[in-house]
Amino acid sequence: MTYLHGKVQKDEDPNGEGLILTSADFGAAYLRDGWAARFVVELFREFTVLFVGYSLNDPIVSYLVDALAADMHAGGQFRRAFVLAPYGNAAGEREKVVKSWDAKGIVPLPFNRGQKYGRQTRVLTAWAKEYRQGLNSRISVALEPTRRPFPPPLPDVEVKSILNNIAWALSKPDGSVAKHFADGNPSPDPTWLAPLSEVEIPLREGQAPARLFDWPSPTLGADGIEKPHLAPLAGEGAACLTSLPLSPITFELGRWLAQHRASRNVSDWVISRGGQLHPFLAQRLNFELETLAQPYQAFWRIVISGALLRPCFPGRLFPPRLTRYWPPDGGTFLLRAAQPYLTVRKPFRLGGSKEPPGRVSDLADFDVVLTDEDLVRDVYDHRTEDHVTEAVVRLADPLTSSLFDVCRLAEEAEVFGLTEHSVVWVPCLASDDDEVIRRWHGPLLLLRLLVVALPAIVRSDMEAGLVLVRRWMVLGRQGHALFQRLALHALTETDAVPMTDAVQFVLGGDGTAFWHFQTWPELARFLRARAASFGSDDLNALVRSIEGGPPEGLFSTQPGHDLVRRLRGERLGKLKQGGAELPAPLVALAREFETQPDVLVGKVETGWVVPATAEDIAHLPPTEAAERLLAYQDDWDQGHALSDLFAKNEGLWFDVLPLLIERGASGSLWGIGLAAPRELKDDQTISRIIVVYRELAEQHPRWLADEAVAAVADCLDSWGKQVSTETELHAFLPLWDLAWAASTQNGKSDLLERPDGVDTAINAPGGRLAGALLKRLLLEPVTADGGLPPLLKPFFDRSAHGETHSHRFARIMYASHLVWLHRLDRAWTKESLIRPMETASPEERLSLWEGYLWQPYWNEHLLSDLADALFAILPHMREREETVGDALGRFLGDVYLTKPNTVLASTRHKPSLLTAFFSHAGPSERAAMARALGARMKDAGDQAPILWSTSVGPLIRDHWPADHHKNNIQVSTGFADVLLNARNAFPEAVDFLLGKNLITSKPGQRNEFLDHFLLLLPLKGEEDEEIRHKDNAVLYPEHMLRLLDAATEGGIASWHTGRISTLLRQIKKAQPDLANSPVFVRLKERAGGA
Repeated sequence: MTYLHGKVQKDEDPNGEGLILTSADFGAAYLRDGWAARFVVELFREFTVLFVGYSLNDPIVSYLVDALAADMHAGGQFRRAFVLAPYGNAAGEREKVVKSWDAKGIVPLPFNRGQKYGRQTRVLTAWAKEYRQGLNSRISVALEPTRRPFPPPLPDVEVKSILNNIAWALSKPDGSVAKHFADGNPSPDPTWLAPLSEVEIPLREGQAPARLFDWPSPTLGADGIEKPHLAPLAGEGAACLTSLPLSPITFELGRWLAQHRASRNVSDWVISRGGQLHPFLAQRLNFELETLAQPYQAFWRIVISGALLRPCFPGRLFPPRLTRYWPPDGGTFLLRAAQPYLTVRKPFRLGGSKEPPGRVSDLADFDVVLTDEDLVRDVYDHRTEDHVTEAVVRLADPLTSSLFDVCRLAEEAEVFGLTEHSVVWVPCLASDDDEVIRRWHGPLLLLRLLVVALPAIVRSDMEAGLVLVRRWMVLGRQGHALFQRLALHALTETDAVPMTDAVQFVLGGDGTAFWHFQTWPELARFLRARAASFGSDDLNALVRSIEGGPPEGLFSTQPGHDLVRRLRGERLGKLKQGGAELPAPLVALAREFETQPDVLVGKVETGWVVPATAEDIAHLPPTEAAERLLAYQDDWDQGHALSDLFAKNEGLWFDVLPLLIERGASGSLWGIGLAAPRELKDDQTISRIIVVYRELAEQHPRWLADEAVAAVADCLDSWGKQVSTETELHAFLPLWDLAWAASTQNGKSDLLERPDGVDTAINAPGGRLAGALLKRLLLEPVTADGGLPPLLKPFFDRSAHGETHSHRFARIMYASHLVWLHRLDRAWTKESLIRPMETASPEERLSLWEGYLWQPYWNEHLLSDLADALFAILPHMREREETVGDALGRFLGDVYLTKPNTVLASTRHKPSLLTAFFSHAGPSERAAMARALGARMKDAGDQAPILWSTSVGPLIRDHWPADHHKNNIQVSTGFADVLLNARNAFPEAVDFLLGKNLITSKPGQRNEFLDHFLLLLPLKGEEDEEIRHKDNAVLYPEHMLRLLDAATEGGIASWHTGRISTLLRQIKKAQPDLANSPVFVRLKERAGGA
């Protein structure tokens, strides 16, 4: 205990000369001599401080806060300070007290002073007791609550407190508490894993807060000083940390986690981290893996294998030039781009099912993607260029290997859409329908590339074509459905393979190539196209196989089942259609199915049926049409048929709507069918539909629910700008009112399972209805500060003020038009939008800011009103890194470049917005601001040096912190465009950035800075005028050398060595004496001595 302001000591200091009581005493201690201020600064730097019994009116607190504020502005770093803050019963007093302490930078723990102080005394006593018990106390804090599943039956605020306490206990640096936690008997319940992994714990010395499972590694720099680097158990980059040991805390937590490998809680958590594991965790999970149940075995083998790691790829360097020539290294790039890997997400579980997993797809929803799908699509889009065709022909065999890897990964991971029983969803390979092909993605695009290259392959070298097609046949015989179809397509399109061999392939193996549904589009074409070419032996073999039917066990149906008859008839029909002579007893069956289309629609209940169309219904009476619609196999097909009916017979569409409601139609029938008119432009028809929808909603109150209200909201959103007359408006607004009431009562939408972000809001009924009002507002004659139109304001009020999901979605949509609404009605916007942007729950604040930052127009008046809300959101921005944190970085960067004083202004007790941003921003947010600066530099063109000297340079020099743990390769990459567009300010830009350690790289880490920076530097002989000004290796060789040295400290990837070597040659030519410098020699060694 320290008596900072003295202690009454009658014997030693009878006159009280050591006491600090008067204003003069405080002035001497805190201002003139400053010894108390220095002590307080050290106290707050080293300890977590709690004020007990203090008031904001106390001179002591005023002096303390002033001392802290002065040191904070000088760059000091402190632990958080807390205060027990009493408040009275007056309305709004609690909020006022909290806000007042927050403004001082001290975290209030509010309590009602009417409750007296017994509870506070008990809390402080309990804290002191736990502190005295030391390690045993921390172990108890960690173990006791976690013996039972999460969450405990307590209020949310208490659960959060328990989580914070457990995280604090486990964070003991030597790992001793975590070890007891991992060795606990019984072991702590794995349901605590996900919530514990989200708790952030402040670190010392101004470091960013860390999470338990991402704790910094205790590594030492070359100078022997500890330089902690995050070493997560799982997450982005974790698999690359082979040389970075885990902290004792995460090591022990990894042991605990591995004990629960057969738990969905652990697999779900690893999935949420992208399936990337630290090598230690992968090793622990792999130990005695065969003892686990099969689904978990399969899941962990996939994760541990590294199949979820995106292959390292240097970037898209050549596609823009494909119209002129094929680059020398184009083949290497295409094969790298075509290399597949897996992504993973949690699977859908109906009603949160707790059933144990029966297969790996019950544990994880895997997907196969290509390393760079855009590059493969670029090649496909240029397929008609001769030089591209020639390149693809040369690469057909290795591209086949990539497709085989796709099949292998898909089958191991049970990827829906690519495994043999699901490949049916891929359309006919011979289709040249651009609309269909545009929907092909990833691996299927690779398949398409091989399909379109086949004619050129055979034309250029028949022998090579034969070898390739036979390879496809071999892979097809192994059961890979994609290759069965690819081989059948090749056997139809070319004569490379003898017909007898082709028939043996079709009938061979386990029968899937000839009988299973997935090969039917290609098999149908093959039988029809080749029927006249079959020899008698080949045709007889096919007919015998058809007569015998599918092999036993291939289908669960009996030989006489309708499905078997249909399968036999379809195959006979294609042979007859192609001109084959069939035995007389089979002709009737063949004729029955002769006109069957090649592409059929699958139905679980009935096998394969020909899809019905709107033409089948359009001529029927309303009652019969409604019955026919409801006879479809599912409501998805019902909805599409109803939507098509609107185009075919608008009058019948109106007639069947009430009939469908009376018959209990629901789901996608309404979601798709009611949205059919949303693109209408005819005002008269729109008015009629609005009246019909309103009457149906009034007559059938329960109809307007779930997907029906979503479709109506979609239509209203589309028609908002077209409802211009007063008569139309008086029909539009009542329907809007009915739809709004329905949207606020629906809590079943799957949208509510997602975070309340912009993507969710623009698709949810509440957001669509808000969009309809905004579009309708555009038609009103409004003026600045004129207020919302009286006719519309009640609807804006109704949608903005409330706490249902629809209200939150509406506020998000309104926030996306914040500057416009603020200019129109400042008071309404401040109360309805800006206030919740400051004071709502962190989750809603993030959503509102996400809405605003979607298109963040601003003016000085709006920024003035937003200032407090900005300060309030900054501590939370990293919770939505990509949508809020990065956008705030770009936004504040833009504001700084336009109105620097707006973000630089500070007060005695509050830092500037820019300072607050940097204190909370992580690498991603800083990188976003750096990219915004680079984009403005690029847009400035010849004026970029002026922008550098007046704005960008001073920001980096004077305000950008040099803390190494937040300035990583992401931030370096963000500054690439600043350097590339600095022109004659390049030397100073290099000096500033290197001076703040903003250009960096680490071993084993993808160097995206070099990917971007080297991409846009001119190479030897390049004449592109747009980038000649970036030839800084010639103009400023010494600075370019220093920059490359810093950027390659972590090593040089093989695909960068060529360009680095070229730059070194340019530097040597421009200033020969640099070739003997240590930096040049070091760079040359890193580049392989080239």
